[in-house]
Amino acid sequence: MVEPRYTYLYVPSEESQKAISILMVLSAILSLVGSSCIVYHVRHNSKSTPYRRIMLGTSVCDIVSTIGYALQPYVSLRGEPSSFVWSFGNAASCSLIGALAQFGFSAHLYSAALSYYFLSTIRYGTREATFAKKYERWIHFTIVSWSLVTSIIGVALDVFHLNDLGPGCWVSGAPFGECTGFRCWAEPIAWVMGGIPTLLSFFTVLINNLRLYCYVRITVREGQRKALKKESQMTSYRIHNHQQVQDNDPIDTSTDKETSTTTKSSVLTSSEKQWKRVREVGRQSFLYVGAYLLSFFWTIVKQALDGQQFERSPGSGTYLLPISILQAIFLPVQGLFNALIFFRPKYKQARQRHGAQSRLWLARRAVLGGNMRPIETNTIDPMSRRSTATRAKAASQPSATESAVEQPSASEPSAAGQNRVNFTGEVVSCCSSAMTDAPQTASSAPAEEHPTESTE
Repeated sequence: MVEPRYTYLYVPSEESQKAISILMVLSAILSLVGSSCIVYHVRHNSKSTPYRRIMLGTSVCDIVSTIGYALQPYVSLRGEPSSFVWSFGNAASCSLIGALAQFGFSAHLYSAALSYYFLSTIRYGTREATFAKKYERWIHFTIVSWSLVTSIIGVALDVFHLNDLGPGCWVSGAPFGECTGFRCWAEPIAWVMGGIPTLLSFFTVLINNLRLYCYVRITVREGQRKALKKESQMTSYRIHNHQQVQDNDPIDTSTDKETSTTTKSSVLTSSEKQWKRVREVGRQSFLYVGAYLLSFFWTIVKQALDGQQFERSPGSGTYLLPISILQAIFLPVQGLFNALIFFRPKYKQARQRHGAQSRLWLARRAVLGGNMRPIETNTIDPMSRRSTATRAKAASQPSATESAVEQPSASEPSAAGQNRVNFTGEVVSCCSSAMTDAPQTASSAPAEEHPTESTE
């Protein structure tokens, strides 16, 4: 006698199913726009770095998986208890959706690769050329090939079926008493194809960024301590020198005072800018971690509950419906989060140089780069008596020091230790290794071709 498949199964109401279906499409559209902007920017930019190429791979994989997320409520298998109200698919379309969902695990792996890139370039001072030669090609090959191979194997073994906790299709077991073929091995297959890679990526991201946070925190504190010590030594030296000058010539001491003040100010200003850049490195990395956790946390929780057959427990809808709604909002939208973080430094740079332009223009400038020219207007500023067009034109022409930052010096040291952070000036090179296209400062030393280069 065949045991019935469901004694109890939580299925959202039709209104909830429609809301979830619409939310997934809206989030997917935003994600596609964000990922497409990253792809366009990287492909049309002459400078190619490991950071940009990793983001390019992340965005391409996100586009493929996002299309699958958007189609899940519609082309999944219909006629089943867990089918959504607008589903019109069949077994073949369900298998296709499962393959796209399997390919979507590449986003987890690319997030782990990005965290490893930040840790390698900041903590260990790995040069970009070294990183690209030793690690990058294997990163792309492993992620893409693993995602494609597992997707093809899943289709060939016919293990992609409708989820009990819908919408969508992925590795799913057979009904009770109907176990045949590889469907009897659904749970171990799911762990191999999705569970283990997801957990490894999750903990890799957390551990790498925790190590990065500790390193940046210790480095900043040590640098500040050295800066204060250096300032104290310089102050003592100036006081001693001032007393000697006063003993020799008590009348003319103005030059010595001005020199002392200027030296102290330059030390503090340079130190402050360096620490701000170091903090910006960590902030950019942690934003990617936050976006990753926010996007996939709800799916991880839902899959864990689905693995324990929580949806077959009476009253489970109280918890599963909010989780399903949050998953519908955040799972497809990672591409938008990545774009906001990727273009954030570029937007800040454009705002510094073209503050008279609108926010929409600044956003377009961040994406399109130099293809967006400042919009000239004839509005007169009553305070400065200068036209907005004049100020915009002046802002669009970087100073000589800014140009020097944007063009790396040919005589720059090539040792990997140059990327380490200390108070002697190498802190700028470290930031250049990990900053995700952050705005350059005039006091920063030229860096090798890293993702900090100007896009203007």
